Amino acid sequence: MNRLLTRNNRRIGTLFALVLMAGAVTAKERDPARLMAAMQDAMVPGQSQLTRVAVSLYRDGAQAPTRTWQALVARQRFDDGPRTAIAMMAPEAARGSAMLTAPRPDDGDIGLWLFSPSERRARQLAPLQADRHFLVTDFNYGDLGLAKRRFVEPRLLGEEIIDGRKTWKVEVAPADDWYYSRIITWIAQDTMLPLKREYYDRAFRLWKVVEVRDAVVDDVPTILGMQVHDVQTNSRSDWTVRAVSYDGRGVDKADLSAAALGELPQQPFWQVVGYGHDGHVAAALAN
Repeated sequence: MNRLLTRNNRRIGTLFALVLMAGAVTAKERDPARLMAAMQDAMVPGQSQLTRVAVSLYRDGAQAPTRTWQALVARQRFDDGPRTAIAMMAPEAARGSAMLTAPRPDDGDIGLWLFSPSERRARQLAPLQADRHFLVTDFNYGDLGLAKRRFVEPRLLGEEIIDGRKTWKVEVAPADDWYYSRIITWIAQDTMLPLKREYYDRAFRLWKVVEVRDAVVDDVPTILGMQVHDVQTNSRSDWTVRAVSYDGRGVDKADLSAAALGELPQQPFWQVVGYGHDGHVAAALAN
C-alpha cells in the first residue's frame, strides 16, 4: 500500500521493535558500533520494499539537473542478509540495465552484480566498496544502504535534536581511509534511520553533507528522499522516492538474484508502484 502515516501517528509497538533491532539497543546500551549496526538493518527492512525512484545530479550549483535517472528498486532482508535489486528505466540509454547487491555465497560479504542488455549476462564486481559512487552521482553505495562500511574507533558524541527529533551522534573512522578521515552520523532514536551525515576529507575538512527525509509507510519507517551536497565542488545529488509499497506476500529470493537480473523490469510485482508487467509506466502514476 502507498499510504503515508504522519510521525504523530506512528505506532508505539512498531517503533519499540525497531529500537530493539540489531542487538537490543536501549537507553543504557548505547554502544556506537551497535547503533551503527541497528541503523544499517533499519535501512533494509525485513518486508519486501518496492519503490520507484528518481535520481538527479546537479553540477556546479545548477538549479536544473545536469542528469536524471528513473529506476525501480526492490529490497528485502533474507536469512542470509540484505538484497537490493535496481532496474534502470530511463534514460533510454540506461533502460534494461540492472544491478544487484547481495551476500556472496563464498564468504557472505556483500557483492555487486551488474547486468547489461548488450552482454545479456550479469557480471560480478567484488568486493563491493561502500565508497564506490552510484552511477556518476555524489551518492556512494554506503549512503544508499547498499554496502556496509568497515570502520574503527566508533565514538558516541552524545545526543542532539534535529527537527524536533532526538538523535544519537556517532563518529567513525573508516577502516579503508582512502577518501575520508572521519564520518559523523546522526541516527534518529525513534526509527534508527540516519537523518544526517557529514564526511570529512583526509585533511579533516568538511567534504559532503547528506540529509535524509523519512516517514512511516504501513508501519515501517521508510526513507523517502536523500540529498548529498558536495560542499567543496558545490555539486548536489537527489534520491527521491516517487512511490513505495510493502507487499505482504514478499518477493522470492530467486527474483533478487544475479540470474534474474535480465528479467527484473518485467516482474509483475512492480505494478504496485506504477509499472505494468510489460515494464511501462502506468499513466496514473507516471509523475
